[in-house]
Amino acid sequence: MVNHGFVYCVIETKLMEAKSPAIRICMIAYTHYSTDPRVKREAEAIAQQYPVDVITLEEPQNIQPDYSKITFHPLKLGRFRAARKMGYLISYFLFCIKAFFKLNKLDFKHNYNVVYFHTMPDFVILTAVIQKLKGAKLILDIHDLFPELFILKFKSSENSLFYKLLLQVEKFCANFADTVITVHHVYKNILEGRINKNVQVVLNVADDKIFNPSKRLPVKEKKIVYHGTISKRLGMDSIIEAAELFQGKNINDIFFSIIGIGEYAETFQQKIKEKSLENFVKFDNRFYPVQDLPGIIGDSFFGIIPLYNNLSNKKTLSVKMFEYVSLKIPVITSDLDSTRFYFDDEQMIYFNPDNVKELFNKIVYFADHYDEALKMADKAYKRAFESYSWPKDKKKLLRIVERSIY
Repeated sequence: MVNHGFVYCVIETKLMEAKSPAIRICMIAYTHYSTDPRVKREAEAIAQQYPVDVITLEEPQNIQPDYSKITFHPLKLGRFRAARKMGYLISYFLFCIKAFFKLNKLDFKHNYNVVYFHTMPDFVILTAVIQKLKGAKLILDIHDLFPELFILKFKSSENSLFYKLLLQVEKFCANFADTVITVHHVYKNILEGRINKNVQVVLNVADDKIFNPSKRLPVKEKKIVYHGTISKRLGMDSIIEAAELFQGKNINDIFFSIIGIGEYAETFQQKIKEKSLENFVKFDNRFYPVQDLPGIIGDSFFGIIPLYNNLSNKKTLSVKMFEYVSLKIPVITSDLDSTRFYFDDEQMIYFNPDNVKELFNKIVYFADHYDEALKMADKAYKRAFESYSWPKDKKKLLRIVERSIY
């Protein structure tokens, strides 16, 4: 005997599904997807629940990203890494224009529920003006404080008209968004005071599926690793100066392994050669896919975060630090408030960023007392695992996306 009530409910459900378009997310970022850990990590987390279209820069030829569960839409535009202010701005604007047309072409087909933006620049969110008018929710994920970073990069000041203009752009873009996210609590406190809006934190921590103690490799040499962007503002010259001290003291068993690309790469390479530091600084001038990094850095003696104490850096929290911590690599880092917010002296080897001699002395001491450094690495890992792990922040991210949809 046919249950007509059951049949009616099934038919009604199917009709409702037909009328209600499938939920789909679009993510936009001026970056290379395969080498940007935050963008990749968050896209893959969201893709476990909903289909995600990712609009980013075209990948370098030597990198083949993993597109599992994600539809990738690369824009034919290289990332600008020179030292000209107008070059950066033109590159950003070109990306935004291309992203606008790509987004609207895809939206015509998919009718996005949420458009998720990663900065920089802040104004990339304006590419979704049509989607906002149609009712889509916009999420702005602020990775860096654009006003501070830009005036530092181009030697301006907080009193300049350009800085004040960027602050207004930041405020407008943040309020154009339905939800604002940032990478740590120091940024949250700063942003909330500037944009008069609640800011949520999804920490820029390491992906535990990629970075975890099981990926730690045997240490065979005293290699101090730095991987990421090669920029003068990030402390590259401190590494050169520390290497010169090792050279002068004839300490030949410790060396820096620097991996990455950036606008300072050519100058950095020249300094290594001019100062005959090839035995003390080994420079691999390229980026690797995030999933390959543990096999490259996992055998490191120390990880180093040599940030200068400047307007932008003193508020920065490096994802590299969390990656080293997750591999239980002892971390030598600049003593900055943003880092101390999360880790104390029992977990990090701190040095005064204005004192390269102190950096040198800390390296020499903990190289000779490596058991102490390993105990600090264990404590740092325990602290991160208990309080700052990706599984916790992944749940927070997914709740934010869910609230945006429903």
